[in-house]
Amino acid sequence: METTSALTWSIVTNLAFHGTRERLTDRFIELLERQKTREHPEREIDEALSLYCDLALRSWDLADLAELARFGRYQDVDKSFLRKLYIPRLVNVRFPALDQSFEGPARESVEGSRDSGEDDAWLGDAAVPIADRIRSVGHVVVWGDPGAGKTSLIRWLATAFLLRLRNDPDLKELPCVEMIPEDDLVPMPASCSDLNREDLAEWLLYIRDRIEKETKLSPELVGALQAGLRKRFEEGKAILLFDGVDKITDHRPGVFLHMLIERFVERFPRVPIVMTSRPGDWHGLQLMTGRFFENLSLADPDKAQKDGFARAWCEIASPKRWAEERAEGLIEAIHGSDRMESLTGNPMMLAMLALIKARGGRTPSNRAELCDSAIRMLVDSPNIDSGVIDRSDAFPQLEYLACAMWRGDLFRIRESWILETLERLWDEQPDLQPVRDRNAAEFFRLVKRRTKILVECGKEAHDGERETVYEFQHAIFRDYLAGRALADGLYEGCDRSKPRAERIAALTNEIKVSENATPGMERDAVAKWIWPLRVFVASCSDSEVDDVLLGILESGEETTVETVAPPQVVLAALCLAEEPRASEGVADKIIRELVKYADRADRHDFPPSLLLDAVADLSQSKWGNLLCEARNG
Repeated sequence: METTSALTWSIVTNLAFHGTRERLTDRFIELLERQKTREHPEREIDEALSLYCDLALRSWDLADLAELARFGRYQDVDKSFLRKLYIPRLVNVRFPALDQSFEGPARESVEGSRDSGEDDAWLGDAAVPIADRIRSVGHVVVWGDPGAGKTSLIRWLATAFLLRLRNDPDLKELPCVEMIPEDDLVPMPASCSDLNREDLAEWLLYIRDRIEKETKLSPELVGALQAGLRKRFEEGKAILLFDGVDKITDHRPGVFLHMLIERFVERFPRVPIVMTSRPGDWHGLQLMTGRFFENLSLADPDKAQKDGFARAWCEIASPKRWAEERAEGLIEAIHGSDRMESLTGNPMMLAMLALIKARGGRTPSNRAELCDSAIRMLVDSPNIDSGVIDRSDAFPQLEYLACAMWRGDLFRIRESWILETLERLWDEQPDLQPVRDRNAAEFFRLVKRRTKILVECGKEAHDGERETVYEFQHAIFRDYLAGRALADGLYEGCDRSKPRAERIAALTNEIKVSENATPGMERDAVAKWIWPLRVFVASCSDSEVDDVLLGILESGEETTVETVAPPQVVLAALCLAEEPRASEGVADKIIRELVKYADRADRHDFPPSLLLDAVADLSQSKWGNLLCEARNG
C-alpha cells in the first residue's frame, strides 16, 4: 500500500504545483524540476497505466480487508469470495459544499436550498448511493467512527474501478457493483498516514527512486504514467481516493494536504475526490471541506445486509455441511438484543462478533467485551506452531504500547520505537513478572507472527536507515487496549497505588476546550477519549463504577462557551450510555448535568456536537426514562 500511496502523492503533488511560483523548499522545487514530463507515445502510456493498475490492485484490493477471516484453512480462499464480505454502504448527506466548482447538477440544488432556507433538506436521514454524490458534486468527504467502514469504502471504490479498467470478469462478483459510478475512471488511492512525515520535501524526493525499484516502472514509464494521468485529470477521467485524513496528526503535513487539495481542485475541477475521516479529528479538514466538499456520513447496514454478511462469512469460514447452521446462529446473535443490534451497525464490530461465534465463543454484552473477546482469540490463534504467547504476558505489553501510541496521537510506529517502549515498561513496572519471560525483541517477534494485531505497513527513514513501520490492524484495537491500560495503570507516570477514580480524574482534567470552540473543535478535544474511557469504565468493578463516573464528571470546569458542554460532562454521559452498573443517583446526576447544555446545541452543525451524540446514545439505553424526566422537568 505504501508504494502506491507514494506514487499517488508524488504525481498529484507534481501536477498540483507544477508551473507555479509557489516556493515550498529548495528540495521540493528540485523534485518538481526532476519530474517535468515529455511527450510519450500512446503505447508507452497504455503500458504504464496497465502496470499501475496491477500495482494498485495488489495494494488496495478489497479482499485484503478480510484479514480477520484469513486464519488457518481460510488463507487460500479465492479473492472473489473474500470480497463478498464487504457490506456496500449508503451515505447520508450532512452538509453541502459552499463552492460548487465541480460541473454537476448539484449546484442549483445547493443554492436553491440555501435561498429558500430549507437546510433540513440537506440534513435529513435519506440514504443514497455514494455514486450519486460523486456524479453530482464530485468532491466528498465521508465521516465515520472507527470501524464504520471508511477504509473499506475506499478499497471498494478502488477495486471496482481497477477491475473495470482491466476488463476483469471478477467485477461482476463484486458486491453491489451497480452502485459504482459507470465512468472508466483511473483510481488513485492513497493512505494519509503516509503523509504524516516530519520532512515532506525529503520524503517526496525519496519517492521517485523507491518507485523505480519496487514497482517495476522504469523512469520512462513513470514519466509516461504521469503524462497519462495528467491527460486523464484534464478530461475528468480519474478519481482521487484519500483514506484517513484524521491520521495526519502533525500540523505541517496537515497544512500541506490542505494546500495540495485546494490547488488540485482549482486546477482540475472535473476530477472527483473522495476523502475519509473520523468526525472532527482534524479541524483543518472541516475548514477545507466546508468550501469545496460535500460532507457525508456512512449509513448503518440494514438487517438484510447484516444477514448477507453472516451467510457469506460462514460460507467462507465453516465446512460446507455446517455453514447454514452456523449462519443462523450468527444471525440470531446479531439480532438477539437491541444492544447487539446497535453494536453490529459498525461493520468492524460485526466482523468481531462473527470471529467470536466462529470459534464457539458466547455472545458479548457490550462493545468492550466484544473487543476483548476478539483480541483474546487473536492472541490465542493456533495458526503458527512455533512459539507460544500467554495472555498474561501479551496483554500488559500490548496495553502499554497502545496507550503510548494513543497518548502521542500515533498510528504508525517504527520497530525501534516499539522495542524502546516495551523496555521502558519493564523499568516502570518491575512487579509485572510475566513480561520478563521474554525480552522485548522475542515478544514482538511472536506478536507479529501469531496474532496479526500489529501488522507491517511499510518503511520510513530514521537515523539514515530505512526502518520497518507497524500499526495496529485496526484503530479500534489500539483504542481498546489503551483503555485497558488506563484501567490497569499501565501508562507512563501512573501511580498504581491510587484508586482508579482518582487516577482517571487527573487524566480527564487535562482535557480543555478553547474559548472559541465550535462543535468540530469540541470533537478535536474529546473524540480520542471516547473509546478508551468507555473501556476503562467497563473494566471497573461494580463497587468502583460510581466513583469513576463521578471522577470523570467532576474533573472539568464550566466552559465560557454556553453552547459547548464541558468535555468531562459529555464523556461521563457517553460512558453511562454503555450501561455500566452505575447507581440511579449517579446516572441522574450525569444526565441532569448533560441536559443543562442539550437544548443550547445547534442541531444543524456538522460535525454534530458530541453532546447530541451523548443524548442520542442515552435515549437508546436503559437510562432513557431518566433522560426524558430530566428534559421534561
